[in-house]
Parts: sequence; structure tokens; C-alpha cells
Amino acid sequence: MVALILGAAALALSACGGTGQTGATGAAGTTGAAGTTGAAGATGAAGATGATGSAGPSLTWIAVSGTSAQAVPNTGYMADNTAQVTITLPANPAVGDVVEVSGPGSGGWKIAQNAGQQIYAGFENVLWTPVGPLPSMSGLLASSANGSQLASTAAAAGPIYTSADGGATWTAQNSGNAAWSALAMSADGTHLLAAVSGAGAQLHVSSDSGVTWSAQGPPLTWVNLGVSPNGVDMIANGANTSGQAVAYTSSDSGLAWTLQPASPNFNSLAWPTQAELIVSGSISTAFGIYISPDAGATWTLAEPNPYGIYGGNWSHVVASSDGTHIYATGDGLASSTNSGATWTINQSESWGEFATSADATVLVASAGGAASPVFISDDSSQYWTQLGSGGQQFSTFVVAGDDQKVVGATFQGSLYALSAITTVGTGGFIAGNQNQTATLQYYGNGLFSLIDNEGQLTAQ
Repeated sequence: MVALILGAAALALSACGGTGQTGATGAAGTTGAAGTTGAAGATGAAGATGATGSAGPSLTWIAVSGTSAQAVPNTGYMADNTAQVTITLPANPAVGDVVEVSGPGSGGWKIAQNAGQQIYAGFENVLWTPVGPLPSMSGLLASSANGSQLASTAAAAGPIYTSADGGATWTAQNSGNAAWSALAMSADGTHLLAAVSGAGAQLHVSSDSGVTWSAQGPPLTWVNLGVSPNGVDMIANGANTSGQAVAYTSSDSGLAWTLQPASPNFNSLAWPTQAELIVSGSISTAFGIYISPDAGATWTLAEPNPYGIYGGNWSHVVASSDGTHIYATGDGLASSTNSGATWTINQSESWGEFATSADATVLVASAGGAASPVFISDDSSQYWTQLGSGGQQFSTFVVAGDDQKVVGATFQGSLYALSAITTVGTGGFIAGNQNQTATLQYYGNGLFSLIDNEGQLTAQ
């Protein structure tokens, strides 16, 4: 019995065993590789189309077989005749209107203006046009400050000619017939000073824009002349009977003359203000640019010759009407924008002929040789545009017509004008030859502008 009870107890004890220990947590599994990128979604629908802009001017082309046509806005004209075809601009255009002309015909074409109208073409798009009283001039050209009053002479012995309209028309004055060698003019064109070629000749003076003249001063060989802006002070440089360089000055518009022993033997001069006379030349062996504050009585060397005594020299000097901008050419280009206090020298530019407008905005230059190109700047020499010379050898330039016209004198040839803008009214026009074209757009206030062209045109 006892054994049975003990067996049962052992069985019960076996069924109620002790609590086991908790097992360790297993390591985390690695993250699986990223799946491939899905295909791009479909492009969304296009947005709504914006409103249509206003239509620009469209051209309708008309063939003109006659010799004239009245243009209407936004129309092109084909000038197709063996004679020149004249197309007259619309009388009442709207701003932005366009007129185009092409020339399939051998006679070429001309675009004529109505009263109050003008065409701006730009210097680079037009040709030199002969002006002046004679086909053969001496190469002399004197100008007022604004270029409206001009004086010139014929190549052979003859009178002095003057113009009061920038070279459009000329008058032979009662100066006497001579072979003239130099001319100078006051800023307003009233006072003129002239010299005769050769030894033993007096100076010739006019105080009424060239209408009447009188012989004044000692009989010498005169070379260079200058007249102050108001015409009261004058200077003349030449050689005496011994061949020595001399300079005389006048303080009464050329009636009486005084020898100035200290004056330079000058090549060229500019007289921009009453107090500032500028020359290129030499005193003794000192070559350079000289400035006088007292009408030629005393002188200061402002800029020496860049090559020394025996090298080249400044051959031509010009200045703005206020004297602040000075340019000297020859063996390089010397420029000053502070009345000669400091200078910039560019020896790569070797120009023999040079001119500036009164405000020094428009500059014209040429080497001066046969058929040498002409260069022009309309931004005070920052940028230059090379122009053709028309085969001419220019000796002198004048900027006229409110900086929109250049007049050039040639050696033994005519005077020539280059006009960036036409004359106001019915006297002005631009013209082209066969196969040349011009597109004009109206800017308002009577002004059309050449916005496209083929070939250089004639402008008047």
C-alpha cells in the first residue's frame, strides 16, 4: 500500500515540473533591395492657347511700270522702268507704318517726301554727293561753328565762294580773283580771313560774311590762318623775305597786325573759345601741341611730339566749340577731354585729315591719300565706322547740319556732302539704282527711318 501511494506521488510530481528559462530574441533580418522605378505617368493635357496678338503691318506689293506712284501705308513698290521711278511717301501715315521700294527696272527709283517730312538713313548707308559751285575746287574749306556758313575757292584763280545753307547753294563773292592758299572763318560766319598763294601777298579780310573784302597786313608768304569765335582776334603764320617762320596777330578784325616773335611755326590750328587758341607746330626745336590763353601772345607746350624732335609730328588739330575736347592727328591720335590738361595717345591711328562737330559728338577722319577710306564716329570716338570715299582724296572735312551732314573738300576736285538725314520737305529724298531696296518705317513727327536696305543710297 505504501508503495502504491509513493508511486502516485511520484507521478504527480512529474506532472507539475518547474518553469523553463525564456530563449534569446533572434537577429533582425536584412532589408530587401529597392524595387525598380515605375514607368512615368502620362503627360497632362495642354493648357489653353493664349490670346492672339495684334497683326503686324503686312505688305502688298505693287509693280510700277510708269515713272511715278503715290505710296500708301504698308505697301511695297517695284520700280520697273528704264527711267527713274518716283515713289512719294504717304501724306498722313500712322506711327509704325512701313513703305518698301525695290528696283527691278534699270532706271532705278527715288522716294520723294511731302512737306514737313524727313528720312533718317545714317551715314553708313548713303553715298558722297557732289556739291559746290564748280567741278574743280582748291581743297580749301572754312566753316562756322555749326557748319551752316561755308567758304571755299576754285582750283584755278578765281573768287571766294560762300554758302549760307551748309553747302547746298553757293555765291561767288567780290573778293577778287586769285590763287587762294588759306581760309578761316569766325564762329558765326561773319568774319573771314584769306591768304593768296605765293610770296609778297597781303592778307584779305571780310567783316560781312564775304560780301566785301580789303587787303591788310604785311606782304609775306602766308601759310596758316586763324580767326577767333567773335572775329575780333586773328592770327596768321608764314615766312618773311628771309624764309624765316613768323606769326602776326590782329585784335581789330584784321585791320592792324602785330609781329609775335614767340609764336610757334604751326602746321594747323583750332580756335574754339575766345581765350583758347590751339596749334600744332614748334617753337625752336620743341615740337608738339601748343595752347595760348591770350590770342597768341604767349604759349604753353601742352603735349610734346610723341616721336621726339626728328620724328613725325602732329599735323592737324581740331577742338569742340567749348574747347574741352581737343584732337590732334598725324603720327597717331592725341585726344584730351579737359582742355589739354591731360592727353591720351593712340599711335595706331594715323590720320591726316580730321574734323569734329561743335559738341565733339561726331568725328570724321581720313588718312588723306588717294581714295583713302573715311572713318566716322557718332559717339565721341568710342566706336568708328569705315565708309567709302567715293574714290576721292579728301583734304578737309566740316561737320554741318546739326551733326547730320559732313562736307568734304578734295584736292583738285569738287566738294562732296554725306548726309545722314534728308532735307526737310519736298526738296529731300533718297534714291537707289536697279536691284537696290529700301524699307522705311514711320516714327512720327514727320520722320521716316531707313530700317533695312540693299546697297548704298543717295540722300539729299
